[in-house]
Amino acid sequence: MRLFIGTFLHSKEIESNYKKIQKIFSDSVTGKWVELNNLHTTLHFLGDFPDEEVPHLKDMLQKYLIEYNDTLTIKDINFFRNFRHPKQMILQVYNPSEQILGVRKAIKTMFKEQKISYQKEPFILHTTLVRIKSIAPDFAKVYQRNKGFELGTISSYNINLIQSTLTQTGPIYTIL
Repeated sequence: MRLFIGTFLHSKEIESNYKKIQKIFSDSVTGKWVELNNLHTTLHFLGDFPDEEVPHLKDMLQKYLIEYNDTLTIKDINFFRNFRHPKQMILQVYNPSEQILGVRKAIKTMFKEQKISYQKEPFILHTTLVRIKSIAPDFAKVYQRNKGFELGTISSYNINLIQSTLTQTGPIYTIL
């Protein structure tokens, strides 16, 4: 079972602004936009995890898989790979209290102690917007005009253990 730990980002403001950013980049970026209901921030990607160990994992994570009354602001366009050859366009996620980073660190420590495998790449708190196939010549200008774009702010969020089932039309996420 393919798993990650993350939080979904849902609000009227985010929904409205997501449509705006898609329109802004519609002529300069070709790619697969994340479905609105799938917008999320990942804290830990676990990858393929043995089905029979999932109940134990959920038990270990239980104290972290709760609602947090804390602010997340999703803004400032960035890219994975790099600006000249972008593979993903992302928005950075800011958490002034750094509570979400503290939760991430506590889970990481628990994973190390329990010898649970997880993706160890450098971590940037972000939300993926689009997996880019190609960019148009005006891409740099559109980016420069909109690099500070703000998707929105949420005042509470739930951290979840999420199953990701890959399909031809995109991933299907299920909260466990």
